[in-house]
Amino acid sequence: MAFSEANASLSSIINTYSELTGLDSYVNESQLEPMSHENRVFLIFESTNIPILPYGNNDLLICISSLKTKLKDSRANKSYDFPTLKTFKDNNEVIRWILKEGDFFNIDLNRVANLLFVSSGKSLRKIFSEIRKLAVLTSPGSIVSEETAKSILCFSTSITPSSIVDSICEGNPVKALVFYDKLQSKVDETGWIIAFLQRHTLRHLIFSSLIESGIDTDSIACKSEIHPFVFKKMHEPYIGLWSVESLIRSFSSLCVMDTLHKMGNDSSKISLELEIIRLSEESRYNAEQRNSYNN
Repeated sequence: MAFSEANASLSSIINTYSELTGLDSYVNESQLEPMSHENRVFLIFESTNIPILPYGNNDLLICISSLKTKLKDSRANKSYDFPTLKTFKDNNEVIRWILKEGDFFNIDLNRVANLLFVSSGKSLRKIFSEIRKLAVLTSPGSIVSEETAKSILCFSTSITPSSIVDSICEGNPVKALVFYDKLQSKVDETGWIIAFLQRHTLRHLIFSSLIESGIDTDSIACKSEIHPFVFKKMHEPYIGLWSVESLIRSFSSLCVMDTLHKMGNDSSKISLELEIIRLSEESRYNAEQRNSYNN
């Protein structure tokens, strides 16, 4: 329904984001002036709030929420109730939804519904994207074959260093190292990973230093040129999970690793793995201390 609404707007560009992982990208891209006054649609999934509106006068923002209560905002022009699934883990419920989407596109998905579910799991947005591809490749009213489905389905997800950083913030060293190994499996991405961690540690060093100076989070967001909504969702929950001394130590170590890596010294990889573990364990310990204090 969201894509139907987007297409009905006659916009030339449709951009999709997740509030959990894509708010930075949404804010950066939506605040750019449109090229040649083109119409743009911005779809944000898993919304819990309505963020800053897009820059263009003809831009359209659509927020998709799974909350039990409707998102309410004076800026909203329309609001829809979507049928909800009982649970993402109920396979039969998801497969029934897949078959209904096939009916909407006038294609029969009975033979490939299980394939679609296995390839995309809980992500209804990804399943819908795959169904749209199948609708283009299949004649209206026809049955989609397994061969056709397998030719376009992707059973793997792309991994970036941000997955490692997210796992560190979660305090999960095992998960962080799994992402590290997957990222390193084909090409040496040590420099890329170091750059992401340098940015992460430097940013939190600045945040923590400002907090210790008595500056409130809204002012920190303003000084950091980060939208307050994005700051609250993406950064504030992790402030304080590492001490200032630890962040200084980490940034210094990462700079040394970067130099060693550029000199072709493989010891940088071992040092990087150890730093990922150290930061993850410190994050987990401090998060547990914070939770026990709050409780």
